[in-house]
Amino acid sequence: MLSRFTSVMLTFLFIMAGKAFAQKAENCNCTDIMRFVQQKVETVYAGFPNKVTAANKKEYDLLLKMLIKQSSAIHNVDSCYLLTRQYTAFFKDAHVRTQYNWEYVRQHRERIDSLKKVMYNGKVLTSHITNSTAFKQIDDSTVLLTLPSFEQKYKAIIDSLVKSNVELLKATPHLIVDLRNNDGGYDMTYASLMPFIYSNPFVVYYREVRVSPDAIALYKEALGKPDIGDQMKAFFDRAIALLEERKAGFVNFAGKCTDTIKMELFFSRPERVSIITDRATGSSAENFVSMARQSKRVTVFGDNTRGVVDYGDVVWLNPPGCPFMELVIPTQRSCRLSEATVDSIGFPPDVRIPADVDAYQYILDWVTKQSVRSKINP
Repeated sequence: MLSRFTSVMLTFLFIMAGKAFAQKAENCNCTDIMRFVQQKVETVYAGFPNKVTAANKKEYDLLLKMLIKQSSAIHNVDSCYLLTRQYTAFFKDAHVRTQYNWEYVRQHRERIDSLKKVMYNGKVLTSHITNSTAFKQIDDSTVLLTLPSFEQKYKAIIDSLVKSNVELLKATPHLIVDLRNNDGGYDMTYASLMPFIYSNPFVVYYREVRVSPDAIALYKEALGKPDIGDQMKAFFDRAIALLEERKAGFVNFAGKCTDTIKMELFFSRPERVSIITDRATGSSAENFVSMARQSKRVTVFGDNTRGVVDYGDVVWLNPPGCPFMELVIPTQRSCRLSEATVDSIGFPPDVRIPADVDAYQYILDWVTKQSVRSKINP
């Protein structure tokens, strides 16, 4: 998450960025881009009504006025990109941001890497995925599943690992699931793992869609995809009708905020499931944690999750004159907000693990101590 820059740092950043990239980056009308980003965030972003309130409206207006004024003196796209990132950083939500598309990044890797150094004060960023998706037996009683991403492309890998090790999973008392650095992806990616996590019915929160022409266009695009099936077609038809009828505000397609999920098929082992999280565990990985932590056999270790799960289901929009720049905006908010928010806070662990210790050994020692206590005090 980007922190807000001071005015001095902003001025320095734009001067340096302009000098570094003026000969390389495309020209643009930055004021048009800033106005586009502002208008879309204010009308499409599901978090806007919660993020801009009477308490901080003055601060928001002052920031916006300053950025619009600065945009008039900016004419290359990289400096303008930095300006838009300053604006989206106000909302402290990693799901709302501007970014360059993957094709553009691939074509301009050296320049983008230099730009990131400016953005992150000289620190070179590495990929969030530091481990491989893998299954490993630690000892006779414990197996480890590392899941560094829930992007859709990893679903087949996870399904294969679970399928090829199903008998071992069903025979092992303890499963460790490492979600550190997992910044999410697609909820169905982890579906095959749930029968080994579940022990009792769990509550899920539905989402509300903020009504906007862009949200309606998103559902119409989904409706137009081939082979979506009659059931999904009926859902999208109904969703579009409700959004067009409402015209403003929010729509809850489910008609209720929560539901209780009961799984008919699940396994009694592993008897204990330990899940490791950190401040980089976000989005779909947080959805997994939200459900798993309700199971009686699950203990969550580590640190708070990232706290970016309250707003989701994003649209990608292109600012005028910049087909390679994307404005990413969540169109939905969780009904969880009516009870408690995890935005910027995250889900706390049951057991905190110090950052300077081996997490796996810490968990194994903790489980051993718990087993001894249960034998002494049955």
